[in-house]
Amino acid sequence: MTNKEQEEYVLRLVQSNEIIQIILTALSNHDNELYLGGGVIRNLVWDHLHGYPNTTPIEDVDVIYYDKLSTTKDHDIAIENKLKETMPNLIWPVKNQARMHVINNDEPSSACNPRMAKPPAGEHICIGNVGRNSLQGS
Repeated sequence: MTNKEQEEYVLRLVQSNEIIQIILTALSNHDNELYLGGGVIRNLVWDHLHGYPNTTPIEDVDVIYYDKLSTTKDHDIAIENKLKETMPNLIWPVKNQARMHVINNDEPSSACNPRMAKPPAGEHICIGNVGRNSLQGS
């Protein structure tokens, strides 16, 4: 399968999953610059590839964004709290990628797309909100 075919496959899965669509709506209602981290998507693909009749329950939703002007943990927490109001049954770890190099003892990001420089938990896919039809990868 080519990279383009893989992208289309994952997008079809995401677009057909009602819960992920609700999550993406919650993100875009807050800010179109928030991205859904790869753990939720990884589980969706895994479940589909293995023919599981039900998807793995979603307990936490990794969210990333990039904002050089708001690099405090308090800003992340404020976003987490707003998302919890929308879907209180989920844990919403939010991480501003503009400050993660300090936490991880890395060099500051010099990537063309700094949002994807260091995805959470080593994931290599994130879903952007604009139109809910784009994948971003590192």
